[in-house]
Amino acid sequence: MAEEKWHENVMVRVGLGTGVGIVALLVLLNLFYDGDRLPEGATSTDYQSGDWVSPVPDSLRGTWAVEGRCEDDDSLMVIFSNGGYRWRKSRTDWGFARGKYRYTHPNAYRIEFQLQRFQQPSDNPDAVITVSGNEMRKYNLMGGTNETFIKCPS
Repeated sequence: MAEEKWHENVMVRVGLGTGVGIVALLVLLNLFYDGDRLPEGATSTDYQSGDWVSPVPDSLRGTWAVEGRCEDDDSLMVIFSNGGYRWRKSRTDWGFARGKYRYTHPNAYRIEFQLQRFQQPSDNPDAVITVSGNEMRKYNLMGGTNETFIKCPS
């Protein structure tokens, strides 16, 4: 029997391949989630105007419902927070849109939202959101849909 070299051993190859795969996965996860973390003491105002950032602007933060039906379990509702927003179409139909916001100041009336992807092909937003008092309009640029929501009491 010929002496086997270490790099020809199947178990060594499997071990090395697994190690490389784990490192690659950890790097991808870090790239995907790292943008949501704020340094200690940072606020939504610690950025340059026009940057895509994770913190939700103060004017948009919170829960919004169609026609202000905040107590109705089956009303369309969105909840904006850092790193994206959740939506509810009905009592059992929930979803989450992970992404970043772009706005000029924390009380901005016009906010752009971009879905987070592994590859960002452009700097264009996926939705444009306008806030006027307790009314919010969300325009989906891809779908061409426009939805109006009323702010729910905190």
